[in-house]
Amino acid sequence: MEEIWKDVQEFENNYQISNFGRLRSIARKINSSIQPCGYRINKPRIILPQDNGKGYQQYYVKFNNVRVMKYAHRLVAKYFLDNPYGKLEVNHIDGNKANNHVSNLEWNTLQENRDHAVNTNLMRKGERSYQAKLSEKNVLAIRRLFRINPKFNKCQIAKKLNVRDTTIHKIINNQRWKHLKENGYSLNRL
Repeated sequence: MEEIWKDVQEFENNYQISNFGRLRSIARKINSSIQPCGYRINKPRIILPQDNGKGYQQYYVKFNNVRVMKYAHRLVAKYFLDNPYGKLEVNHIDGNKANNHVSNLEWNTLQENRDHAVNTNLMRKGERSYQAKLSEKNVLAIRRLFRINPKFNKCQIAKKLNVRDTTIHKIINNQRWKHLKENGYSLNRL
């Protein structure tokens, strides 16, 4: 595939983004009091991306004496991908946030982006989450317990499992752990 460059309008066409996710400055005159002619020619160069600490590539450019940051994947999607439904999120299809090639990007909704992350194990759900305090067996046992006796004391269960009573309430109402289905776990697992 050939690398194609398009002007970035946000920077008054002083920079270009490629379908490979690379950013470059273009040759232009810059005012300079040091030069005898009053300006200097800025040579084109590739701008190196920086990692934002979460794996996303971002570009910093100086524009109108202000340092501006733009994400590589959002620039590529904006200039190379159609967005007929007006979706706001850009998804990396292979899950690699540093791969900003146009073939690896797609417009998504927030929910589609989250679903993709869960399906590709980029976002961990349930017991696999580093934040999980409960096991799947405990969650199913809690639901079954409250289905049998809805007046059971949520605070006692929460204290026993070392979680907040609001967590128990959200589990019972399928606001948390809603991906879990009943599998026949017994109540005595608590």
